[in-house]
Amino acid sequence: MHKQPDVTAATRKKIMDSFWEIYIFTPLDKITISAITKSAGIHRSTFYEYFKDIYDLLEQLENDLLEQIEYDFSVITQENPPCLQEQTSPMNIHDFINSTLSFFTKYGEMLCHLLGASGDPSFRQKMFDLFKIKFLFMHNIPEDYPYADYLVSFVFAIISNDLEYWYQHRDSITMHEVITLTYKLIGSGLENHFFELIQQPQLQNLRIHR
Repeated sequence: MHKQPDVTAATRKKIMDSFWEIYIFTPLDKITISAITKSAGIHRSTFYEYFKDIYDLLEQLENDLLEQIEYDFSVITQENPPCLQEQTSPMNIHDFINSTLSFFTKYGEMLCHLLGASGDPSFRQKMFDLFKIKFLFMHNIPEDYPYADYLVSFVFAIISNDLEYWYQHRDSITMHEVITLTYKLIGSGLENHFFELIQQPQLQNLRIHR
């Protein structure tokens, strides 16, 4: 008899939650399936119904997280269409930064661990690739714009590094304060650059031929 979908989803989530509780304190290569199944209160055979091994579990967890984040990004882009419809004003970087930082409130602990030194390098690249697509879309910047990767790398690094540092020293300042600080560090500088950028015939030509 097949298990009900809600039972299957609940069991899978229980395994993932148990893994995560161990993973945030233990290097991946030190985690055992026995420790996960004991924490989840399931048989070892049940683990293999959902995952090939611990690395497969981590990859599925990361992919689930990326899907949730991509969905949230999609909601934001529907509410806030690309900024350069008229090409007459600077890009609205503030709305995008605030929306992006909200992810760290919602997914903060997971993102900071996965993007940190003890996290998975492949996840950082996946997250960067997703961030890049949404960032360029939100600001109507063509992917073949020569400085695209540098702009995205700059914003992604500041946001991820600031929030990772905050999660390690969260007793020093509040989340609101770190968001405000990051907002100030990025906002004015990028707005000035974007204002100059949208005046460049090179970018306008790239946009026309997208």
